[in-house]
Amino acid sequence: MNITNYISSGYIEGYLFGMLTPDEVLQFDTLLKQSPVLKAEYERVQQSLQGYVEAHAVVPPANMQEQIWAKLQKQEQKPQPLVEEVVEKAPEKVVEKEFVKPVPPPPAVKQEQKSAPLKIHKLEDTDSAKPVRRFRLAPWFAAASFIGMMAASYLANDYYNNWQQAEGKITAYQSEKNKLASEMEAQKASMKTLADENEWFRKPSLKFIKLEGKAISPKSDVIICWDREGKDVMVTYANMPKPPEGKQYQLWAIQDGKPIDLGMIDMNATKKGVAHMKSVAKAQAFAITLEKVGGSASPTLEQMYVFGNI
Repeated sequence: MNITNYISSGYIEGYLFGMLTPDEVLQFDTLLKQSPVLKAEYERVQQSLQGYVEAHAVVPPANMQEQIWAKLQKQEQKPQPLVEEVVEKAPEKVVEKEFVKPVPPPPAVKQEQKSAPLKIHKLEDTDSAKPVRRFRLAPWFAAASFIGMMAASYLANDYYNNWQQAEGKITAYQSEKNKLASEMEAQKASMKTLADENEWFRKPSLKFIKLEGKAISPKSDVIICWDREGKDVMVTYANMPKPPEGKQYQLWAIQDGKPIDLGMIDMNATKKGVAHMKSVAKAQAFAITLEKVGGSASPTLEQMYVFGNI
């Protein structure tokens, strides 16, 4: 049995308030002896409930006892109801007496028919008669009921707060789990890219070409990696000034004296790793020019930053 679920189901509170069945009480006593976690939670709830009751206990006035005795004495002086007196003087036995039948009158005189003999039941006092008892709601019972309602309200509020906290923790845990899953997926993708690039750089058909700076930027230099069989081109290193606003570097392959566009260079990608460019089957040289954002159909020779023959 999962002790955490057992605790959250309210068995401890039901045990303390005597709301469990005999089988459930027996099961709870057995688990209480076996599980330190359940015992610790039971003691915590018991102490919390006791502290709440003591904190909200109402201390009766000092003269409460004298007032109660005075009211009781006044009630004893009042006359008791008739029903109560009759029951208190209940007869122990019934004595029956029968009247003698009167002599009928002469025939000449007409009289009304007399009723049948009456039986008179005489009520006699007896010491064995028991008075009717009156039950009154004791003040302590009302106080106990009030305390029970307050305790139930406290437990319900405590259970609700614990449930809210648990739900918040579950939501936070799920969010953290999703975040970690996203990060793991990103790490897997990054590791796969590195593995693919590492495998790619092992090819014997690769050729590294160094592009050196021209007059417009003599300190610039770039390294191009070209797979002559697979036709893939990568910029593995780029030491060039940051392009001005609205400008972008463009890579060109020189094939049979004609420039071929190989795409725009992502300078951020070259700082983190490599920049993948367009493929080319044949090339005699590579060059990089500064063009407008998005590139140009033909290179601007005045803005050629680096150049390198194969």
